[in-house]
Amino acid sequence: EFQQFPTCLPNNCTGPPPDVPNGVVQCEDSTQWLNGHVCTVICEASHFHSGLAQADREWRCVLGEYEGRPACVSRVCAAEPPVRGAGAEEDEVFAEYATRGCDNTFGGLCTVECAVGYHALTQQENASGPVS
Repeated sequence: EFQQFPTCLPNNCTGPPPDVPNGVVQCEDSTQWLNGHVCTVICEASHFHSGLAQADREWRCVLGEYEGRPACVSRVCAAEPPVRGAGAEEDEVFAEYATRGCDNTFGGLCTVECAVGYHALTQQENASGPVS
């Protein structure tokens, strides 16, 4: 005669997964953290997922521990913007200008210094020249 053996069940997670900087963690159920439970990470508009794999976008409860590597990284512009009339023919676009404090991250600003012999067109000027 066989005696009754216990049933072995997988461990559940004990609470929500870690926060992800610059992202929001959205879980299937925010009251239970069962084995297999998945929480998806939504990055802010100024950030994107660090990779294309599913593990880069979610936390998953596996045997009582969260697995995954979700991260939201800052969007960065590939190059500084070209400026019209910055040291060459006015109707061509060149990047020969000086910048000071250029922030190439999403929403960042660059301060542009025009080349010698040029001035910046401001909101108070039009294409024909400075307003007096």
